Amino acid sequence: MTSFDGFRRPDGRVGIRNRLLVVPGVVCSAHVAVRIASTLPGAVALPHQHGCSQAGYDVAETARLLEGMACNPNVGAALVVSLGCEGIDGAALTERIAARSGKPVAHAHIQQMGGSVATISNGIEQGWELLSAAEAAPVVGGDLSRLVVGVRLGQPDDSFPTLSAAIDEACAAVLAAGGTVIRTTPGGDLGFGVRPAAAGEHLMDAPAEHEIEALTGLAAAGAHVILYGTGLGTPVGNAVVPVVKVTASAQALADWGDHIDVNLVDGASVLDALLAVARGQETAAELLGHDEFAIRRIGLAL
Repeated sequence: MTSFDGFRRPDGRVGIRNRLLVVPGVVCSAHVAVRIASTLPGAVALPHQHGCSQAGYDVAETARLLEGMACNPNVGAALVVSLGCEGIDGAALTERIAARSGKPVAHAHIQQMGGSVATISNGIEQGWELLSAAEAAPVVGGDLSRLVVGVRLGQPDDSFPTLSAAIDEACAAVLAAGGTVIRTTPGGDLGFGVRPAAAGEHLMDAPAEHEIEALTGLAAAGAHVILYGTGLGTPVGNAVVPVVKVTASAQALADWGDHIDVNLVDGASVLDALLAVARGQETAAELLGHDEFAIRRIGLAL
């Protein structure tokens, strides 16, 4: 059986998590965003180092990726937190998220609200309202055809042939059911963090070495869950998307056992783990609180 219950979004997609996402528009509002999220059950923040002294491609890319994260189907509602003098227009970002996703979205503005303390108080108040709206999302049935699965393979080692084959087998089942698979690879046909226009298999242009940036791109592109194949072991996760760690390395199990979700050494099934996570089972990264997030930057600071 490949069915699961999920949260229906206004745009027709089905989420497997129901997060309240608190989105700082700039590094200067990140602390306030984190404080707000830490007070609200089920809320996560996206602290980052950007949004200030950026121009051209970089400021547009920062705004686009923040928007993509908020529009991920695992997000039930979003709160944008602005400082007020950054390059990203927080009100406009809030409007784009609402228009694109149809989700409940609100905006908190530090300079207009009288400082951090007042904004944290206001943000918590708005956050409770957003949580209530997110919890009202209808719960509906889904199956593999509704899933968007991201795939990331870490640095290769001797276990990779077995590892790759097991992940490929799970992805084949998703594709056969009419679902979507996004693989990470430099120079792919799909832009970084761009949502696929159709189901099927896609190759997303992503950094070859920077794992957190790659996971961010998959999440911003709308992945429900990410299959992360690792031989050396890695602790990274994502604030919005469950990251399922898969290994075929006995050494990785010995060194990083508390980070591994699928142990191919003992014959575990990647597809079974994928479905368990879609049904609500938390990954090791979720249990350990890993919520890393990174935006790539190519230009000079102003």
